[in-house]
Amino acid sequence: MPRLILGIVGEKSSGKSIVVEYLKRRRGFRVARFSDALNDLLRRLRLDERNRRNQGNLAEALRNTFGLDVLARAVVAEVLAKPCRAAVLDGTRKLGELRYLRTLPRFKLLYVTAPIRLRYERARERGERRDDRVSFSEFQAIERLPHEVEIPWMGRLADIRIDNVGTKRELLAKVDAALKKFGVSA
Repeated sequence: MPRLILGIVGEKSSGKSIVVEYLKRRRGFRVARFSDALNDLLRRLRLDERNRRNQGNLAEALRNTFGLDVLARAVVAEVLAKPCRAAVLDGTRKLGELRYLRTLPRFKLLYVTAPIRLRYERARERGERRDDRVSFSEFQAIERLPHEVEIPWMGRLADIRIDNVGTKRELLAKVDAALKKFGVSA
């Protein structure tokens, strides 16, 4: 069992991917993404896996059919399949998932957030996904979709909240401080 299983939650373009990559490359965390299984299935169905709506619709269908924690159980099984020092779960989005994850020893939840206008500008700048090139009102509408609405609630239940309003260096310093509080040394 890893010494730490860290769930990452946050709104679109809040900085989660930067945190996950840092934990993987600089801190040696094993990464398990909720979206990997979804994307694999979307590709097999010849549907655009870069479209967040497709990911969300598939995730909702799986949860409605197999239980609210179905994706969390799959991701945790992947993490526990091989020994590792620490793991990060990228893409925790639902309270049902969090209920299951809270049963795990050594699980902590980190909430990465930023003001919506800043996140919109980051998404536009990034431009990787179709959803990154939408208008501000469409960006706001995406946050009201079923697979997005619980994220702020989960943020209130997080062990640590990181407001990502500064530089990348400042964000990563906040991550290091959070890890220290979780008992993970540099």
